[in-house]
Amino acid sequence: MKKLLTYALKVGGLTHVSKVENGYKCGCICPECKEELSAVANIEGKEYEKDEHFSTLSVDCNYAFLFYRNL
Repeated sequence: MKKLLTYALKVGGLTHVSKVENGYKCGCICPECKEELSAVANIEGKEYEKDEHFSTLSVDCNYAFLFYRNL
């Protein structure tokens, strides 16, 4: 099973997903593929089984889950 990416690059160094805004507003980049990330944390009112993590639109990234717009 693939582990969830919980740290990403942001101006000033690494940051945890719980410390940034949800979605692409977080301004974070994947440490491996250098693609833009979306923060998926603190989802309220939805049945969501994964822990907080970063996701990506890049199909070439081996570290972040592929982002699905229906979350």
